[in-house]
Amino acid sequence: MRFPMCNWRTNIAKKQVMAKIILEYGERKVLGEIFNVSQLTIRRALSCKTNTDLAKKIRKVALDRGGVLKPNQNPTQQ
Repeated sequence: MRFPMCNWRTNIAKKQVMAKIILEYGERKVLGEIFNVSQLTIRRALSCKTNTDLAKKIRKVALDRGGVLKPNQNPTQQ
């Protein structure tokens, strides 16, 4: 699954507000247990700050578990 809103290279260069995946309370902890990773890894994956294979898997599972993709909120973008 591709996340075009999570293009981290252009986001860093343009200093845009990146897309995020919003989850219900406690779901981040569950994702951490599923993938056996830290909460920092989960947070970076869901806020599109990393774009590794693991981050892509975390985002996919988060969306499958009811997460909502919140797109860019940068008012300068058209």
